[in-house]
Amino acid sequence: MPTSHTPMQQTRKKVLIVSFFFPPNGTAGVQRVLSAANFLHDNNWEPIVLTVRPEAYVSTDASMNVPDWLDDQHLIRTRAYDVLKYLSIKGKHLGWTTAIDRWSSWIPFAIRAGKKAIKEHQPDLIWSSVPLPSAHLIASSLANYGDIPWVAEYRDPLSAHSPDVPNLKRRVFRWIDEKTLSNCSHALFVSEAAKNAYTSKFPYKPESAYTVIENGYNEQNWDKLKDHRPQSASPFNEQKFSLLYSGVLYANGRSPEPLFDALHKMKTTGKLKAENFEMVFLGAGDGADFNATINRLGISDLVHFKPPVSYLDSLHYMQQADALLLIQDAVFNMQVPLKLYEYIRSGKPILVHSPEQGSTATVARRYPLSCITQTASEIETILKDWIQALPAPIAAEQLTDFSRERKNQQLVALFDQTVSQSITK
Repeated sequence: MPTSHTPMQQTRKKVLIVSFFFPPNGTAGVQRVLSAANFLHDNNWEPIVLTVRPEAYVSTDASMNVPDWLDDQHLIRTRAYDVLKYLSIKGKHLGWTTAIDRWSSWIPFAIRAGKKAIKEHQPDLIWSSVPLPSAHLIASSLANYGDIPWVAEYRDPLSAHSPDVPNLKRRVFRWIDEKTLSNCSHALFVSEAAKNAYTSKFPYKPESAYTVIENGYNEQNWDKLKDHRPQSASPFNEQKFSLLYSGVLYANGRSPEPLFDALHKMKTTGKLKAENFEMVFLGAGDGADFNATINRLGISDLVHFKPPVSYLDSLHYMQQADALLLIQDAVFNMQVPLKLYEYIRSGKPILVHSPEQGSTATVARRYPLSCITQTASEIETILKDWIQALPAPIAAEQLTDFSRERKNQQLVALFDQTVSQSITK
């Protein structure tokens, strides 16, 4: 057992960050933790990052670099094995092997490495950030081991979300939530809807122990674009109106079917032609899941699926598109994707296909150039107006309310408060 830590004796507080996603991971999940770690380092905190080795990631991105200040003593990487790669036969695996998440094999390695880090660094606080639930299980074990206050961040809700997940996974998520909310000092969410769902479902703490800090865009990434030259070929035809969707699609959750219906009607009535319009899906796969629908509607000449690009390239192409598309169906009503904030920072018009009562629509309404739709006919009306005359872009100076800088200030204040409350107990 480590010796009791004494944060009041330290001029620079220490935080042990538990996150599966960290550079060079190639997903947007990196951004929140990376930005926060940099901000903490610059604001009287000493981050120690507990994550996985790069080979555990499905994809990596050379444009996502580990900060220079993060040395080998403060960046701890453990082994992790992807169930879908190592424990599947002909693409199939036993359901229980992914009941927590598909990389839960990192739990014992991370707990062992985390205990060593606690002995060496004696952190004042632990912060775990999911979407992977295994991070909370690791942090819970480490918080108990070191008697350290713990902030558990839910970027995606677990048992309060996706009622159609398999019964075993739902029970496991419930167990993780109960363990997390019983043991953590503070629970952090990215939307009011998610927070409200958890305060009603898990009333283990006073409401003051549940906080919302939204996502946001990272201005430092946009600064990099000033000297950035894309490594990938442009997905656009400069002679056409380009509507861009960047990221993954799901048949249940982010379905483009209403958009396809709108494009079909507009093409049938002559409002759209392949010569003057293109719908570009960037990094959403090859479109095979939607080919039957696209061919049936006769819009294959309007819809183009392009391969994924680096993170900075994706930001660059957001700025190059005429307008942007975001799809967030009712199953994700408690969540707000990072992509929305990046879209907002581009200053471009955004077509948001999402329920009016959803968290995504709630944020989007604060951005003047967003149009929220629920039906194909509403999509058709908006596209017709935009093709005739696009609204002028919004300057970055008017968008700072959506920046991660302000969110990180809130995070530091929460960390300071949590440590202070722990000391006085």
